[in-house]
Amino acid sequence: MNISFAGRRSRGYLMLELIIVMSLTVVILSTSSVWVYKSMRYASEVRLRDSHARNISRISRQLRSDAWRATAITVETKTLSITTADEQTIEYLIDENLVSRKRTGGDKTHHDQFHFAPNAGLKWNRDATGSIAFEVSRDFSNLSASKKRDPSGKLDVQIQIRMPVEGSK
Repeated sequence: MNISFAGRRSRGYLMLELIIVMSLTVVILSTSSVWVYKSMRYASEVRLRDSHARNISRISRQLRSDAWRATAITVETKTLSITTADEQTIEYLIDENLVSRKRTGGDKTHHDQFHFAPNAGLKWNRDATGSIAFEVSRDFSNLSASKKRDPSGKLDVQIQIRMPVEGSK
């Protein structure tokens, strides 16, 4: 019996071909899973920064509005109290990464909250000129994308309210 393999097509795969295909598949799957992981991480960072920016914008608008109506402002380390001409009292209270705003006047009370990222470093300051500042100091250095764009990773914001010194116009 004469068995000849010449001219016949192989119907099976060689072990070497399977190893090469499996190796390429592992490389492609690993690369795509790393890409998905990094995309999710960057999306999370963008959401965090966006939320931080929105809250800074909201509190800035609200502080500006309240300062325009203010007749008196008192500042302590964690509290800012504003009294308006129509006898409303507005109080901003800092608690960790949350600023609560409470407006009372007449028979109504209004509450609002501004959430900031952990370790936001929130504080009130008043200088000798009567200027009041709300300071937000956020360290983003532990986020990977921040290191590439800004080596310091800091995001410092200062919102100032300028009040005239008593006796001046």
